[in-house]
Amino acid sequence: MIEVLQRDRDFFELTREEYLALRRRRKAEEMHLLKTAKRNLPKLKALLKEVSSPGVCEHVIYRYYHHCFKDPLKVRSRLLPRTLEIVEALQALAPHLRLNADFQVIISHGFERPRTERMLVEAFFHARHMLAMACKYAEELSEPPQVVPYGYATFLYLYNLR
Repeated sequence: MIEVLQRDRDFFELTREEYLALRRRRKAEEMHLLKTAKRNLPKLKALLKEVSSPGVCEHVIYRYYHHCFKDPLKVRSRLLPRTLEIVEALQALAPHLRLNADFQVIISHGFERPRTERMLVEAFFHARHMLAMACKYAEELSEPPQVVPYGYATFLYLYNLR
């Protein structure tokens, strides 16, 4: 399992050998993650299609901006299970790695009480974005690129691999 460094402090305390070993482990994890995403691509794409459908995505955003949450339970019943399903699918790609702490905070705010509709929508969209990046780069890449696109870097950050 890859250690999550305490940002700058620990990074600068590494010896050259430790840094190179950490980099090799991260590259191996990255390759494994990409292969796993490729293997699960049909399932991931089906989930992305489902959560991007007008009945889920457009409807909820419309209600949010229209301030028309006449039935907040209906909105929550659409978003909570979908968000959880996305997070579970993403975690299943690398169950031995912890998901990014910032991502976990956003998701937990969408699930804990008291929550606002904004917190719920924000959690859904962050999860959906990560799912979209997983699908995009699993489809486009056969191996980790030398020049890392922003979306792929974001996907790697989700697993603390950047």
